[in-house]
Amino acid sequence: MEQKRQNKQKRRAAFTLAEFLTVIAIVGILASLSFVAVIHYQRKLRRLEMDQTAKEIFLAAQNHLTLEVSSGTIPRLLHMEAQGEFSDDQKQAKLGISVDNTVLAEEKEGNIYGVLYVPEKQAGQPESEQEESGGEMALASANVTEEIRQRLLPFGSIDETVRGDGSYLIFYDPEAGLVREVWYSDRYQFVQTDIGSEALLAAASDAGKRERFTGANSNYKDQKLPIGYYASGNLEVPELPVEEFEAPTVKLVNDDILYAKIEDPNKNEHSLSLFVKGEKSGTTGYIEINPPETSRSARVAKVSGASGNSDGTYQSFWMT
Repeated sequence: MEQKRQNKQKRRAAFTLAEFLTVIAIVGILASLSFVAVIHYQRKLRRLEMDQTAKEIFLAAQNHLTLEVSSGTIPRLLHMEAQGEFSDDQKQAKLGISVDNTVLAEEKEGNIYGVLYVPEKQAGQPESEQEESGGEMALASANVTEEIRQRLLPFGSIDETVRGDGSYLIFYDPEAGLVREVWYSDRYQFVQTDIGSEALLAAASDAGKRERFTGANSNYKDQKLPIGYYASGNLEVPELPVEEFEAPTVKLVNDDILYAKIEDPNKNEHSLSLFVKGEKSGTTGYIEINPPETSRSARVAKVSGASGNSDGTYQSFWMT
């Protein structure tokens, strides 16, 4: 009897087979839910990484576009294009692919050009598949905007792994000197038919679609790959304080010595120039006025024409 009682207590202390299987099922469900959450989190991290890379490309391209515009290179190319001096291929190489501004997620005014780059080796594909889909010849024909790409992203402008190994699209307005949008991916390879596509436009405003993007490139039709996006509207431009100046006053005193009394109500952190023209002689010039803490004197810096003096200069002016 004692042995039966002990066996019964042992059976009560342990799990039954049904209970054990139930625990396994619950653990399996929880593990599967956690696994799905981890995958989603990984996709989000990859998309955020590519969004950040697109931003880096955007800023680098904007800096060099500003330099090209200020140096006169871009205006000269636009003038030559307007004069019909470029063939279609030359236009694409020197300025980019001319596109309608409706291809932008946020439509902007102006003439928009696209710069398309695909890496030498297609991301995520073995060389055998590259050869079947066109290989190096297909890649060479895809990079028709190489000259303008080198202007916007010269060697050293960004990490060379990003510049040479990723695929990206840059949309910019050469007349305004502004980069509008950048798309980037180190997994997907952009093609010209992606420009203005519904998939690309939808991905601009939907982070989830950027995490699992399916574009126009048939080599990736069965894959959902992450891409990055950055646009000019994402830039936070700080409001710079604008200093307001009060107008200075000038009073000419015709005394034994003719002098000008100048009163400047603003801070003494800037200089003034007083322009003078003789009514009868027509002589013109300007007088540079130093801040009071350095010197109260003013001198004639430039004089043209003839004045009443034989040496062709004005008499000294004094600032009080």
